[in-house]
Amino acid sequence: MRKTDYLEREFRPSLEAFAVQRAALVAVLQPLTPADWSRLATVKAAGRTLERSLLFYVQSLVTHEQPHIKQIGRVAEGLHAKWRKEKK
Repeated sequence: MRKTDYLEREFRPSLEAFAVQRAALVAVLQPLTPADWSRLATVKAAGRTLERSLLFYVQSLVTHEQPHIKQIGRVAEGLHAKWRKEKK
C-alpha cells in the first residue's frame, strides 16, 4: 500500500476532483445494458486467474468508497462548524 498525502491537501479541490471523477464514471456506466454489466474480465490476482463481471467491480468500488464518503461528510461538517464559529 502506498502512502498518500491526503492530510496535506486542501479539502475543497480534493472533493471537487472526486466529484468530477465520479460524475464521469456515472456518465459511462449509466447507459450500460444488463449484458454490459454481465461482461467478464479475466484477471490475475495473488497468482490466481479470476473471472469477474463489471457489476462485481462496480459493487467492490461502492463498498470500498462508502467509508470514505462518511469520512468526507465528517470533514465537511467539521469545516462548516469551524466556519460558523469564525463568522460569529
